[in-house]
Amino acid sequence: MSENLDRILIVDDDELFGRTLTKVLTQRFETEVAGSLDSARTAVAERIFHGVLLDVRLRGPKSDDTDGLTFLQEIQNSRPLMPVV
Repeated sequence: MSENLDRILIVDDDELFGRTLTKVLTQRFETEVAGSLDSARTAVAERIFHGVLLDVRLRGPKSDDTDGLTFLQEIQNSRPLMPVV
């Protein structure tokens, strides 16, 4: 991938959907797919992204765990200028 491309994090537990988005976006963006909230949190903490495509219905491993909307709030608190769709 080119160093000049903006990096987008795709957060979705549907592996096929993540791969499809990657194929669609790959000419304009460098993409990374996180299939869980834990991997998304790690990615955001360790790498720089120019935006996030977030499945807000994504659930954590337990029914009482955080969901995509809670993760959205976490991103907005830690990186308020990063766009999230």
